[in-house]
Amino acid sequence: MKSGRIFVLALFVLVSPVPGFGSETAPFVVEVINHVEEAPMGLPVVCDVRIRNISGIAQAVVAMELDLRFESWPADVEENDLPGGYHFDSPSELPPVFVDHGDDYAVSSDWFEVKRRWLRFPAVGRYSFRYFIHMGPTGERVKKMFNAPEEHWIGEASSKLLTVVVREPKGIDAEAFQAVCALAPERLAAKIPPAECFRMVWHPLKPTGAMELLLTKYLDSTYASYEIYRSFTRKWEGDADFYDRYSSPENLRRINAYARCDAGGHAAPEAKKSEETRGVDYLRCRDEWLQIALGNHPDTWFADEIRLMLAGGAYLLGEKDRCQSQLEGLIAKGRPYVAAKAQDLLDGMVEKHMLPSSSPKAGHIEGEQ
Repeated sequence: MKSGRIFVLALFVLVSPVPGFGSETAPFVVEVINHVEEAPMGLPVVCDVRIRNISGIAQAVVAMELDLRFESWPADVEENDLPGGYHFDSPSELPPVFVDHGDDYAVSSDWFEVKRRWLRFPAVGRYSFRYFIHMGPTGERVKKMFNAPEEHWIGEASSKLLTVVVREPKGIDAEAFQAVCALAPERLAAKIPPAECFRMVWHPLKPTGAMELLLTKYLDSTYASYEIYRSFTRKWEGDADFYDRYSSPENLRRINAYARCDAGGHAAPEAKKSEETRGVDYLRCRDEWLQIALGNHPDTWFADEIRLMLAGGAYLLGEKDRCQSQLEGLIAKGRPYVAAKAQDLLDGMVEKHMLPSSSPKAGHIEGEQ
């Protein structure tokens, strides 16, 4: 089942020049390097947004902000219910994402920064929006409170128009969606958009039984695969230094987490609340869960991110050949933004003599037939 298509966008946007910066072209571009175009209702989607300095010289910047602007949405959706770009939250609850430009209010000539934004849409339909950068009102407060430069970039640059289509869940997804939403109290369910029930019902600090329900009765659903992904892959993603450091038995023991595992360190869907697992036991249990999610939905938008984590896990488990094959496979066949991460990781491992250098032609992607 294909739940999302991902593509790469690059764009150059003209804005008003800033006096003293010597260019009529905006010094910055906003590029969306990963964008999910379609998803079932209730499933978060992701956008990776890169801001780059293309002016060729350092730029003075005061509190640059990355924000989201909708241009169209379904007629039955209230504007206040549109997502603000943060995982699980609305625009009224959180400020925009601030781009880190250092204490000296300057970015170098080759500066760039990537921000991951999570969107959960409130209802079925088509949504169109752009990401944009601007100084914003925070910049004025920063200038007054600190010794910020008077002359700085004050323009605005935006991405190309993006579109996400939210569709009705079908089959096992429809059953899972209805079952999870049924856990919401009647008073709460009457006040929130249909797709918001997942956000309101699932809470890591206040368990409602949603996770157990998905993993025991609806394990084949897209929602269960996403919850497995969310539970593991977003917590453990490292570079070559990370995997080199934790590959020693002593440091490997420090990798620990609460996971639904049995006493032998294997994935256990029926576990209500597991004990803390460590080292090899944790990695084996984690990888079994990731394999379940990947096997059920090998084409979903987060599948290649799971594959990247499995490649890193293989290295920590001493399976260097499998790690290298997985990384090479992702470089050759993976989604562009994951392929770039896999290339960086492989290059770092080769440079540190953790893996031999080789050609990506023989690579294999996990879950590939």
